[in-house]
Formats: sequence, C-alpha cells, structure tokens
Amino acid sequence: MWPLPRLALTSVCALIVLLTSAASTCLAGEKAVMVAVDHATQPFTLPDSDSGLQVEIIRAAFASQSTPVTFVFLPSKRTTLAFKSGLVDVLTDDKPGNNVTNVNTHWPVMNFRNQAITSRHKHLKLNSIADLGKLRVVAFQEASRYLGAEFAAMANHNSAYLELPHMPSRMLSLNRTDVIISQPDIFRFNLANESSPKQISQVFESFEYHDILPTVNQYWFGFRNEALRDRFERGIAAIYANGEIDALFRQYQQRYGTSREMFISLDCQFLKSNRPETCATSALTKNQ
Repeated sequence: MWPLPRLALTSVCALIVLLTSAASTCLAGEKAVMVAVDHATQPFTLPDSDSGLQVEIIRAAFASQSTPVTFVFLPSKRTTLAFKSGLVDVLTDDKPGNNVTNVNTHWPVMNFRNQAITSRHKHLKLNSIADLGKLRVVAFQEASRYLGAEFAAMANHNSAYLELPHMPSRMLSLNRTDVIISQPDIFRFNLANESSPKQISQVFESFEYHDILPTVNQYWFGFRNEALRDRFERGIAAIYANGEIDALFRQYQQRYGTSREMFISLDCQFLKSNRPETCATSALTKNQ
C-alpha cells in the first residue's frame, strides 16, 4: 500500500478530528451544527481558544435555541468547499446569488469595512484607490478579489503590492510597507499582540485610517436548510432581547478594544433607533 502524501494525510487527520468531535456531541444529545468560520479574522475568530466575538455571538444565538455548535476554522477560500462537501452546515461568508447555500439569513450579519492604514508621521494623503498605485501596500489574503474592480486593477499594476494570510501590523512601524489594508479592529488586535501593553495606547494613536475603499463588504450567513436558518435568526433576536449580545460586545471591547462596527447590520435590524444615519448608509450598500 502506497503511503499517503504528508498534505493529504494531514487533511485526513483533520477531517477525522472534526467528525470525531461532532460524533461525541451527537452521543451526548442533539447533533452539533457545524459552522465554518474564517481562521484569520482575530478578534472575531480566535482558533486557539475556540472563541472570538463572531464565534461567541453564533454560539450564544444557537444556545438560546438549545442547539450545540462546533466551529471549523478554515482559510476563507476553503469555507465554500467545506459547505459544498457537506462538512459544515453553516457558511458565515455567503451572499445572496452566490448559488452556494441558496438559504440565507434575511439580513446581512457582518460588515467588513476595510480601510487604508498608514503611519501618522509619514503624512500620506490618500484620497482615492489610485493614490495607492505607487506605494508599498500590504493587504489581507484575496483582498484584490473582494475590494472591487478599481482596487484589483491597482493591485495588478503595483509591483509593491502584497497579500498575506496573517496581517503583521508592525510592518508600518518598521517601515516595511507604506499602507496596510485591513479592517481596523483586526489591525488593532494584531498590533496589540505585537506591542508592549504599556505602550499600546501611544501605539494606537500613531496611525491614520483612510476611508477610500468600497464602503462596506457585507456577508449573509448561508444554511443547509430553512429550519436551521430560522433557528439561528430566532437565536439572534433572543440574545438582543435578553442583553447577552451587549455583554459580549462589552467583553471584547474591554479585552481587545473591539468596536461594534463589524455587526452594525445586526444593530440596524434589532435596534431600530440605533444610529439611523449609519443604518441608512448600510442599507444603500448592502449589495456591494
């Protein structure tokens, strides 16, 4: 019998671990719902501790409906494959019309509002995506696919453009790049992990955030069936009603300085009077 290649063996072992975990949950009671999440969006997903703000919101929503969940942390480009192959029941980076899940939440759940981040001492003036063309730019993996045609064209023609699976925020401080493209909460989380706690407030203030990218990239959740979708939506409504989601927001704000911006669509859906101008803008951009 021929030995399996190392990569294939690793994949098989990972699948066995996942299936074993799901089976043990099934033996204990109801079968766990398998949820695919991007592994590189800290503090929204924290694979090492099976947590993160996004993970905790999903877990709390399903828990309110007495439904156990198991999270599968994957690179963003593998989440769709995991759903299509039947490994997971919930896809957290779907959009209506993608023809992947065909059963979506009735509203977007997450809003990735990426910005161009620079060191304040460089005094860079960025008014448009075109201004990035002659600068050293580091972006998250597959940014050129997610951030629109103009950004993709800039990335294609800029020889100093680079995409990385994990964002080393200190590249700006070390002058290894001129611009980092990132969601600000993710950028600050990585920066905090790379800096001394005593210096972190000062470090945070040394950067500028340029809002020159498409306003928002929204994601709906996709589900195996409508019953599972409805259960999740009832759960989200429940944790807004009982205040549990606010407690989670406070916890992550205190621990990591995380804002509510990633989940503004949920606030707009369940807190109708909350920030009406922001909600109006979100509604206009929901199909981007």
